Amino acid sequence: MNIGTTHGTFASRSILSDIFSDLGVFQQPANNTFGPEMNGVRTLRGDWQLTRRMRAYSGVLLALVLFGAGFPVYADNVISGTVFLPGGDVAQTGGQRVLVYVNDTGSDQSVGKSVVIPQGNSSQSYSINVPANGAAQWEVAYDLGLLANQSYVRVGYYAAAAGTTWDKSAATLLAGGADHGGIDLALLNGDRISGNVLLPSGEVAPAGGLSIGITIRDSVHGFYFGVAPIAAGASSATYKMVVPSLGAANWSVKYSCSGSGCEPYYLTGYYAASGTTWNFLDATLLPGGSDHDDVDLTLLHGDHFSGRLFLPAGEVAPAGGTRFDVSITNTHTNDRFQRIFTVLAGDAFVSYDMVVPYIPTAEWTVGYLCNSAACQSYVQKAYYLDGGMTLDESLATLFSSGADYDQVDLQVALNIPDSCGQADETLSGPVTYSGDYFCSAENSITAGQNSVVVGNGAYVVYAAPSISLVPGFSVADHGVFRAGKDLLP
Repeated sequence: MNIGTTHGTFASRSILSDIFSDLGVFQQPANNTFGPEMNGVRTLRGDWQLTRRMRAYSGVLLALVLFGAGFPVYADNVISGTVFLPGGDVAQTGGQRVLVYVNDTGSDQSVGKSVVIPQGNSSQSYSINVPANGAAQWEVAYDLGLLANQSYVRVGYYAAAAGTTWDKSAATLLAGGADHGGIDLALLNGDRISGNVLLPSGEVAPAGGLSIGITIRDSVHGFYFGVAPIAAGASSATYKMVVPSLGAANWSVKYSCSGSGCEPYYLTGYYAASGTTWNFLDATLLPGGSDHDDVDLTLLHGDHFSGRLFLPAGEVAPAGGTRFDVSITNTHTNDRFQRIFTVLAGDAFVSYDMVVPYIPTAEWTVGYLCNSAACQSYVQKAYYLDGGMTLDESLATLFSSGADYDQVDLQVALNIPDSCGQADETLSGPVTYSGDYFCSAENSITAGQNSVVVGNGAYVVYAAPSISLVPGFSVADHGVFRAGKDLLP
């Protein structure tokens, strides 16, 4: 029993769990199928959230690991032991820095302490004071930090039987309310994965450099994350990471570009033997149980789209805001990139900003989708068309890959009442309607010499004071037109 202070770092479990799991050191469930990367529609949410959290937390973790930053914590119990290097290894120049942290799995109590194994030595003792809490279940682990220059598995957990394990679920939990000695941690050997992170030929990092995250992931055994900064004026950086030696594993390797200077690039890319790819399905998986070197990643150029999404004239978002999916689609492959943007309560628009990979043959369409209750009175899906919007993606404006596009504004329209009551209707031209006209019926749209038949859920929208259907006017299935133009109001 000890009453006093420690210069370990105390933090809530919610913060530490975000740092250590969101930034890539804990296992994910066996049924995880990589979420957005495996569902046929590529979302940008996961990458955006990861880079956002990386910016928020990397400074905190680096301070803990590299500088041992902390403040006093009043505590009653002591957890102590020794941190060892494996296999007779000794620490190299500067020593081996390790963060030892103790986390109560049932509360918001976590304590971390920086430990340095001195140069030429193979071990270093540690002692951490923890709150006296009889209900606590303490998990003890080490972490080697964010920099992707590691000689051992980045994270290991204390396990009484195994000594140290990479598997969080196999960790031995220590009962609260008592001191615990001999809680030794041995850094884990594993399989080395190393290579270079490269900028495209002839390019160098801007002032301030680039922060490049490296994620090595297996669908069953989890993922490991590190940072390989590219210095200002440099065109590459090396990385070296170690993962558990698991014969059943198949590791994917991904880069993520975070922060200022990443604007010209697509934010994520996967290692493939044929060259870096944006598509996880084209990634080369590295078999577990052996080392892999020369696993190089080249940042991919991207097409940058920006603009604003406007609610209908006079409308503002209700309490809680109105969420929209903005999508950018390659019309030749149907690869769709999506990201959520929210019009905040009381606002009439939201700005959006997205990057999609440069694909030489791609032609992009830009659209929105809204399925929330706040959108019930709106046209819930539409696409950008020069000068307006269209319900038919085949009529949307095409943007060629290899350029950036701004002011691609999306205008949400109010729903137009169904004027034909789901019945088949023939519009014989020339016919003039006053006011808005909308018809959705059962068959199909066909065009004759003097008529247009409307049906089969196809939408024909008239939104001018008067519209004349001229003889011989032709429109395909799901056509949308106004005064001779395929537009929504």
